[in-house]
Amino acid sequence: MAFWLCPGLTVWWLARHGVALTGFRHRNVEVDLGGTPALLRSPRRQTYCFDRVVWSETEILESLKGCVGGAPQVLNERLHSFTPGESLADRRLRGNAVPEERIHAWLAAFFAELAAVRVEKLPRRPEDWPSDGDSRGFLMAQVRYAQQETAPAVLRDYGPLLRGLAFPDDALQRFADRVPPLTSRPFILLHGDLHAGNIIVPADGGTPTLIDWELAMVGDPLHDLAMHLERFGYRNEVERRRVRAIWRRAVRGVAPKAVKGLEADLRWYVGFQRVRSVYVDVVRTCEASDLLGEAVVRERLAEIVGRALPWIGVRAVLTDAQVRTALSEWRRSRRRVLVRG
Repeated sequence: MAFWLCPGLTVWWLARHGVALTGFRHRNVEVDLGGTPALLRSPRRQTYCFDRVVWSETEILESLKGCVGGAPQVLNERLHSFTPGESLADRRLRGNAVPEERIHAWLAAFFAELAAVRVEKLPRRPEDWPSDGDSRGFLMAQVRYAQQETAPAVLRDYGPLLRGLAFPDDALQRFADRVPPLTSRPFILLHGDLHAGNIIVPADGGTPTLIDWELAMVGDPLHDLAMHLERFGYRNEVERRRVRAIWRRAVRGVAPKAVKGLEADLRWYVGFQRVRSVYVDVVRTCEASDLLGEAVVRERLAEIVGRALPWIGVRAVLTDAQVRTALSEWRRSRRRVLVRG
């Protein structure tokens, strides 16, 4: 492997000649190191702090050696090993879906591997991290991060739009006030971003692999499950129930206490994902409005916000006319700000 080259020149050349892949927080480029495939990862500039990064990706990947099959290996600070292939999300877009049974088998193996990792082998947690087993404390820590880091910046730019969509400024606090005591579960390793775009299906038909470990952390296992259920793109509740059952069997076989309280508590982690999604996905939808088209934007905004409202105690049904009015008024306010600026 050609790591004897000048690092700065190597990174520049690879970035220019590799194959760009999708990524929200990083620009990922598939590169060839003299016959060895690798992934070059360059952080994107982030306008909004959507996710808390607990460890460096290098730290977590180094600690996973020999624990999680297919986890990327660190070649240097920005280069990771990579299995050539295509993300599951891209295959879906092309209509070349992977058989459901194959994905389910891989998910079961992956969930079990995560639960089996010894947490003491992982990097040190921050001083303010909830104590092991404090499930409600862990969920409230995720809420606090969104309150302190995500919501203020999003409300500064999108507050008028969200209010026009019946989504109040104190939505996260309203959600937090509704969360009951939760069952204590032992903390396990969480990937933190298990969606179809991060699952790479090898070109040779081998076992799928998971990339983008930058949001990994230790916490309540239901957090990872809820995030996966909300972001993977399951079409209906039947599919979601099937994946919940797969998760339960896989994790119970390794860490039986980690599945305690699943039926009662998972809903609150799902609710958090839906409330948090308003801040993330409204921004991404509006930023992609030229590509999506006006009708799709309005439909997505109504769905994103509508799914969150019951979790903050707001009884409202968003109509297309209401969304259209909210968008128009927000855009006019943005134009006035730009003109004054």
